[in-house]
Parts: sequence; C-alpha cells; structure tokens
Amino acid sequence: VFTVDLNDTQSAPANLPTPATAPYSPVYTGSRSFVLKRTADTTVTVATLPFTIASGQDLSVYAIGGAAGGAITGFVTTDDNTLGTSAQTRVRIAQMSPTSGPLDFFVTAAGADLSTATPVASGLAYQGASAYFVVVPGTYVIRAVPAGTPAASRNSAVVVTTAATALAGATVRTVVTAAAPTGGVPARIFILADRG
Repeated sequence: VFTVDLNDTQSAPANLPTPATAPYSPVYTGSRSFVLKRTADTTVTVATLPFTIASGQDLSVYAIGGAAGGAITGFVTTDDNTLGTSAQTRVRIAQMSPTSGPLDFFVTAAGADLSTATPVASGLAYQGASAYFVVVPGTYVIRAVPAGTPAASRNSAVVVTTAATALAGATVRTVVTAAAPTGGVPARIFILADRG
C-alpha cells in the first residue's frame, strides 16, 4: 500500500492514501487521463487512467488493483447527481472488490434481521454499479453477503458492513466495496458523498 499524487490538466488533490477519495473537480470535456504518481518519488508513474467526459457530465474514476505489485487499472462510472427531495436519499452501490465475488447488498436499521430483508442490489459483480435507489433519510447499516446466500444464512454470511451511518435527505451517496489494502479479504466498505 502506498500513497499517490493524482494529476490531471486541472488542479487535483495530492497525497491520496488507499482508500481515499477526492471531491468532484471541473475537467475539460473530451479524452483525458489521470496520472497517478508515487508520493515519495513523483518521477515514478504508478498508472495512467484514461477517460472521456462530455459537457455537464459527472464521472467517478476508480483506481483499482495494485496489491502485491499488481497493475493498477481504472474503472469509470457515470454519476447521476440529481438531488431528491428532503425526504429522499439517493444511493447506489459500486462493487470494486475483485476477491469478494458477486454480492447481495442490504440497507437496514442496525441489527435488523437479514433473513427477512430485501436486497437493494443483487448479484453485483466486480466492477459493477447498481442503479440508484431511494431510501428515507435515517441511520442505516449497509451489509453485503455472497450473492444467492439463502435467507436463513444471511446473518452469519456477512462479508462486509458499515457502521451505523446517517443518510440525510436531498443527498446522493455511493457505497463502495474494495479489497483489503494488501489485496484479498476482508473487503472494506466506505461511503462517498456525491452531492449534498
């Protein structure tokens, strides 16, 4: 695990340890690349992540991989940051953990029984993103189990979970799963504040 400097033709954040996020930044339309460089030696390029952006478009560029000297690659999602009402939180799931296999995701109250819960995203594979869904503002725990886990076995099969997290109205959030910093399991999960 190492930190990188992130550069593009506009100003960009520097010194991003894994996992870390940066806020949206304006970028000129067209074909662009993020260049990741080692923080300790900025002459070393770790990866170049190409993407194409259209006018008025919001994208998330994920730098994934790199454990045990493996290659770092990019994955791009097109983001819909349309705000809901004050009685709505828009959420989606991005599965960036190559070692977790396809997952079923649940957004519930803390301690809720997963055997009776309905997944918000089912069978979400590596480099997959769910459709946006709406939850009522409140405090939730987001958990994932291997895809297709029988309902009666879900509570004991959780592979990744968040702490109880408040989701406010009129906001957009992306929940991201990622492999452990050294690769493999246990997976990690974190929440990006896309808008609001």
